[in-house]
Amino acid sequence: MKTLTTLLALGSCLLLGSCALLTKTSDKRAIYTLRPIEHTPLATMPTFSAHVTSVSIPGYLDRSELVTRSSPNQLDIRHRAVWGDDLQSDIARTLATNLRSLLGTSYIVARDSNLARRDDATRIDLEINRFEPLPGGRQIEFSGLYSLRQSYSPQPARILPFSIILDQAQASATNSATLMSVETMNAALDELSLQIAQALIDRS
Repeated sequence: MKTLTTLLALGSCLLLGSCALLTKTSDKRAIYTLRPIEHTPLATMPTFSAHVTSVSIPGYLDRSELVTRSSPNQLDIRHRAVWGDDLQSDIARTLATNLRSLLGTSYIVARDSNLARRDDATRIDLEINRFEPLPGGRQIEFSGLYSLRQSYSPQPARILPFSIILDQAQASATNSATLMSVETMNAALDELSLQIAQALIDRS
């Protein structure tokens, strides 16, 4: 009986030790997000309203991990580099924030927002084809289409293509290659925000 009790006690200690080891394991993933643009306003349009209605991305980007392109037909998944939020939602919110800043208005909101109530708002739809580092890790490609359409208007949407390729800054002792990729992707979204803002100004 003493032997059995000793074995049970030893087993419990080992189990508790294993649990302790598991609870001490830290999450070594790096979490990234997009930041709003830093740019002087292009216009002051305080009554202008718009809604980033939809953002669509390819299926391979619809995941928490960052994706890079190692060849024209091959993708790499960075399992320890993840987005802090759903990528489509992050892009929509950041784009809406950028446009508010660039156009001097408070009436531009992201998709699925309960604040999108104005009937005269312009609908902005974004279809992304590429949003990733290119093979070699020296450039970022951001390309696709966006459309602008007045809500409840019989006029067809204006559809415009975009293709943005930016050189990626080199990694350093303090900034990893992945961080440089994300910052360059963010700069590409800044560039698209400027293009859309100018298109909205031209329409007004």
